[in-house]
Amino acid sequence: MQKKSFLFTAILIASVAAVLTYNYCTLFTFTKLKSSMFLHKQIIHGKALSPYNYRILVPVVTETAAKLLCGLGVMKYKEAWTTTYATYYFTAIFLFLMTLFLFLKQWHNPLLSLIGTLFCAGLLPVALMDHYFQPGSLLEAWLFCAAFLASCKNRYVAVAIITVIASFNRETGIFIPFVYLFGALDIKSAVKKPDKNVLRQIVKFMALTLISAGVVIGIRYMQGFNGVRHTISDVWTINTYTLGLLIAPLHLVLFLGGGWVLAALGFRKADRFTRQEALIIPLYIIPVAIFGIWREVRLLMPLYPLLISLCLFYVRDECEVLGSGDETIQLQK
Repeated sequence: MQKKSFLFTAILIASVAAVLTYNYCTLFTFTKLKSSMFLHKQIIHGKALSPYNYRILVPVVTETAAKLLCGLGVMKYKEAWTTTYATYYFTAIFLFLMTLFLFLKQWHNPLLSLIGTLFCAGLLPVALMDHYFQPGSLLEAWLFCAAFLASCKNRYVAVAIITVIASFNRETGIFIPFVYLFGALDIKSAVKKPDKNVLRQIVKFMALTLISAGVVIGIRYMQGFNGVRHTISDVWTINTYTLGLLIAPLHLVLFLGGGWVLAALGFRKADRFTRQEALIIPLYIIPVAIFGIWREVRLLMPLYPLLISLCLFYVRDECEVLGSGDETIQLQK
C-alpha cells in the first residue's frame, strides 16, 4: 500500500474517531461527570465494587496524566481529568479502527478493508450505549484486535505482551490465549495427527493462560474485595425484565445490522485462520450471557474484527467491484 494511500486512510479514520469520541463524551461519559469521576476515584483507591475495582489500567494511566497536567499548572484537576479521558477515548477508538483496517487488509484489498472499517465505525454508537463509565471497553476492543493481528502473523511475544496489558485492563484478557491457540494450530491436522509442533503451541497457550490468570488474581489480591455491583440473580432480573427483553434483541441486531447475515454467509468462504478464530465467538459469548447485562452489547466489541472480516469474505466473492485483487474500481462485473 502506497504511503499516500495509507496517510489518507489514517486521516479518514482519525476524522471518524474524532466524531465518535465527541459523541461518546457528550452523550454518555461526561453527562454524568460527577458519577464517572467518583467511580474513577474509587477504583484508584481500591474502594470500588467488583468487577470495576479490578479494571485498573485505564484509571491509573489517566489519573497519572491528569495529575501531571495539574502539577504543571496547565489546568485544574476537573479540567485535566476530562481532557485526559477525552484524549484517551480518541486514542483508543483510533487505534482500534486503524488496527482493524490493518487486520482486514491481511485478506482483503485496501478498498474493501476501509469499507469494512468504516462500516464498523458506523455501528459503534450502538455498541457504546447503556453505560456511563466503562473506559476499559474501548481499550479491550483494540487489544483483542491487535491480538488477532499478531496471531495471524504468528507473533507470540507480541501476543504475550498484549495478554498482560489486557489482563490489567479487564478480566476478559483471559480469552486472548485462545486467540493465539486457534490461530497457531491447524485444528483438524492436530486432532488427526498431533506432533511436536502441536505440543509446543499448546505449551505456549498454557503459558499465556497462566500469565493472564496470574495478573487477574494478583490485581484482586492487591485491590481487595468490597462486594459486588450485581449478583448473578440481579443480572438475571435485569435481563429478564420486560423492557430488558425488548431492548436487548434490538441492540443485538443493530450491533452488526445486516452484517449478521453477511457474516454467516461468509463463514464458508473464509480461510482456515478466520474459521478457526471464529471458535472463540461461542466461547466468549457464554460468560457474557451469564454475567453480562444483555442490552450492553459493547461487551461483544472484541468480536468485531472476526465478524467484519467474515462479512468481507462474502462480499469479496460476490462483488467483483470490491473484491478484485487490484485497487482499480470496476463499475460492472
